[in-house]
Amino acid sequence: MKPNLAERFLLDECNPETKRILETEIDEMISGRGPRFREHHFNLYDIKLDAVRRKVGIVDIFDPKESGRIELEMFHFRLLLKRLTSQSAPDNYGKGDNYGKTGSGVLNFLTSSAKKLSPRNSSIAFKNKVLKKKRESYNLYETTPTLPRKIITLGLIENNKKITLLVQDDPNGSEEIPTEEKARYCISFPKVISYRQSTESYRLKMLATMDPSLLVSTGYGLFTVENSKFFKWLDKESYNRFEKRVPTHYLLITHHEVYDILSYHPPEVTELEPDTLSQQDHTQQNHTMEQGFSIWDLV
Repeated sequence: MKPNLAERFLLDECNPETKRILETEIDEMISGRGPRFREHHFNLYDIKLDAVRRKVGIVDIFDPKESGRIELEMFHFRLLLKRLTSQSAPDNYGKGDNYGKTGSGVLNFLTSSAKKLSPRNSSIAFKNKVLKKKRESYNLYETTPTLPRKIITLGLIENNKKITLLVQDDPNGSEEIPTEEKARYCISFPKVISYRQSTESYRLKMLATMDPSLLVSTGYGLFTVENSKFFKWLDKESYNRFEKRVPTHYLLITHHEVYDILSYHPPEVTELEPDTLSQQDHTQQNHTMEQGFSIWDLV
């Protein structure tokens, strides 16, 4: 027999403490010593105790239809509280219906609401999918032109929600040799939502969780991130502003720094003239930059 709404509430929500509170309040209302009206909001249901009408109303907050509402006599509900507990259930409860056998808040929310939230999935599959700890995954982002395996960052400009990074090829970690020709690239992210920059040594945990074969084959470079913790943090901070449209999390790993960038638009990569400065020019360039010019004057 399929459990009705009252029985589902008792099985899903009614732990010993909840049962004790409801029994005490109903006893006081029946005897005339309690308040005329009480209302409780649980994980899955709203309970309304009406001492004037001697009625108990139960509302399934995830079922806006008439099937998600029930009203019964207060005395009858008191008998159900006495007979049913969170440790007892009908024989077919949790078999033919998508409801759990114990009432532990979050777990029962996933179990009893699975069919409503995701009709194509069974309750067990839905629960496992939601409860499974999702780790960030990283995919190499192909650009045109293709970025080198290892790069260093030479500068960053932020202008009207646009982030532009100037990077340089650094195959052997020899950025200290200014006479060597090295390819340079501009990576522009239009209409950036948010970004952060960290020194590589402060992102060791992230690097450790990346696929070793991916790092070996690609070295550093530009990636996209799935199950982004950075985005989840921003979405939570903005009260789920991005619920309807999720931006892409781009991850740029250079020889010394790591950049996390959230944007709706893909990056634009432009190859620049290679850096062929001599040692004298390099010294003069540093002196000029100290006087108020930036490296972007060279682009």
